[in-house]
Amino acid sequence: MNRLSRKNREKSGSQDVGGNSAQKNLEMMFADFKDPVENKISFDGMVRLCERLEVDPSDIIMLIIAWKLEAENMCEFSYDEWMRGMRRMNVDSLDGLKSRFPSLRAEIVDPESFRGFYKFAFGYSLDPGMKSLGLDTALAMWTLLLQDRWSLLPLWLTFLQEKQQNITRDTWAMLV
Repeated sequence: MNRLSRKNREKSGSQDVGGNSAQKNLEMMFADFKDPVENKISFDGMVRLCERLEVDPSDIIMLIIAWKLEAENMCEFSYDEWMRGMRRMNVDSLDGLKSRFPSLRAEIVDPESFRGFYKFAFGYSLDPGMKSLGLDTALAMWTLLLQDRWSLLPLWLTFLQEKQQNITRDTWAMLV
């Protein structure tokens, strides 16, 4: 794909996301980041996506995007997740997605929305087939999610480092 057509796609905005041109834009965006073997955006594609969006992969906006796409696996977006999620967000370009960042960030300020986002984060962070989070993953996720929301977070993290092995869904859910 040449740079000119990519630039035009990125600048197309977020109009007519239900139409054929929007469908094609979403498909071309997906193809830009797609794994060469599997029909999904995998880790390397996520890194490229972050570079093009000019965000750090650890920025909470990437977790918010995963939430909006209803992604099942960390650092992966399936074709269906990508297409449905981008349409739900009314986005058909990278510029359109970037323009949504402020409203996406604002959405998790609302306590009820944050609860849904927080609940999603547990399932999204689980390794396939597991029912609990590894301690390192849980600590990293809690830091990302709660660092500006809960003043006792440092004490909680220290306690867990001393006492816990894995984090169950019940332990996760009790904080919010």
